[in-house]
Amino acid sequence: MFLNSSIRRTSINGLGVCSRWIHQSFQRDAVSESNVITSVKKQNLKRNPKSNRSIRRNRYNDLRVQVERDVIESLEKNKKSSLKSPHDKYNRLKIKFDPRFEGSFKDFGISSRLDRQLHEKLDISRPTDNQRRILSILCSGISVLAVASQRSGSSTCLLLYALSIRGRSLLLAPTTLALLQLQKLCHSLEVQDVAFLYRSSEEDELNQEKQLDLKTPQVMVATPQRMLDLISKNNSDPLYMRLHELKFLGVDDADIQLLNDNKKVVHERPAQILINYIMKLKETISSTKNIQPLQFGFIETLDISNKLLNMIEENKWNVSRTLLPIGLLAKGDVLARARINQSARLSIVIGDSRKVLDFKLPPLSTGMEVLSKIRSPIGKEFDENAKKHLTTQLQKDKTLSQLISDEILDALPTVSAKLRKKKSLLICPDSITIRTIMEQLTKLGYSSKQLSSSTANFFNDENEQSQFLVSTPSQLPGLNLEGLASVICLGLHALKDAKTLVLIAGKSQSPRVTLILSKSKTTLVERFMIERILLKSGVASLTPLIGETDNYDEKAYQVLFSDIHGETSS
Repeated sequence: MFLNSSIRRTSINGLGVCSRWIHQSFQRDAVSESNVITSVKKQNLKRNPKSNRSIRRNRYNDLRVQVERDVIESLEKNKKSSLKSPHDKYNRLKIKFDPRFEGSFKDFGISSRLDRQLHEKLDISRPTDNQRRILSILCSGISVLAVASQRSGSSTCLLLYALSIRGRSLLLAPTTLALLQLQKLCHSLEVQDVAFLYRSSEEDELNQEKQLDLKTPQVMVATPQRMLDLISKNNSDPLYMRLHELKFLGVDDADIQLLNDNKKVVHERPAQILINYIMKLKETISSTKNIQPLQFGFIETLDISNKLLNMIEENKWNVSRTLLPIGLLAKGDVLARARINQSARLSIVIGDSRKVLDFKLPPLSTGMEVLSKIRSPIGKEFDENAKKHLTTQLQKDKTLSQLISDEILDALPTVSAKLRKKKSLLICPDSITIRTIMEQLTKLGYSSKQLSSSTANFFNDENEQSQFLVSTPSQLPGLNLEGLASVICLGLHALKDAKTLVLIAGKSQSPRVTLILSKSKTTLVERFMIERILLKSGVASLTPLIGETDNYDEKAYQVLFSDIHGETSS
């Protein structure tokens, strides 16, 4: 039951990773029934020192009956609530592994073979801090919702756990590229009995289906869309892929796969539809067969809030097994939002037909002032209108020259020269085809490649002569781009919101992120949109790139947006 004698059975309080959900036990001030009665008796005698014994006895009996009734009522209320505090259900949980113990993967429940392969093939001998926390919970049979930073090994953690347990598992990847990275990891570890299901060419999809027909694998790694395609195609057979036998379901980048940023859009995301289908299937079959309860592993990297936890509770995914949230922050916490990599350096430049300048903004707020500005009711209304404004522009600007103006492309050589980087990741809007961008780059004299499974080692490949790896924000979730040092975003549409900025900045240990804007298309409204994005993502200051800043009407800017922030910008 224990890993070794040095690791004691650890309570959830030992994790030390939650500021809200993992609290010390709530101490109640209630006393036992006997103590209450004794206390009342003493108080009554003090108040009536001259009373005769019979009167004192009668009063005591009356009070004793009343106290007994109150105690019984109190106990009944406690039985109904069953918990001393909202956090008591987490404090009662016990885990088998101490997340503070700096051991190998084998010491946290991962199979000896995988532990040996990780060390021999990939030179990985110990799990990261984040992996230890997640594995200590999962290997104790408890579901987990973990907030983790990018590049912390969370995706690998889910895969290793799925490969180590006895029972069938399903991992949901946010993108096909993220899935193919996990496939590459499995090949490196020489792992068998794993099926990778994703949308591809007709021939590849037929091969995937043949593999499923021959033998249902122990572990399936899939995109939600592909899983729904297979279920729809074989809807006459509800036991296809034996989803009712699943023991573990892991969702990587769950906030991206499950949460919908558009509050007015009520349709369910593919991952949510799939999970509800599996839960309903298990519930139906469990009435006739003994079905194991489903264990979940949710990893979220961008939305550091309670939205995902609320969704899990609303859909009752945590009914069959207790789900432990780790890394979540209190609702009133200043940091309860997406946070940019603190080692990242962010520069914004703005260009016109004549020259390129550093983008100028009022000094960015810090501390509690940031919270008041973000939570400003008028500010939230502005954010919603800003989304509509960008959407309207996307509908109007359908050509490349409209979305990415010549001013942005003309500024690219200056930015590249200032960055002094051989290779950069070039982010363009989702609405533009990457091939169109690459053709335009060729005209400017640049060589480029599209982000794909074959170019994952683009930045570490010394023989690679191309200057840019071109991608869109939607391709980045779940990906690790080793060697990445510079990211260039073409226009505001490529950097839609704070989550996109955090996603981009998290692709490297200490990246240099540069946003190029067009002077003719950047009004005071766009300028304020950028300031709000920086505040939400936790950017403290901008790093100058050019050395000369642009000019704008600061007085008009202060007057126009002072009401939104509740005070005049300095």
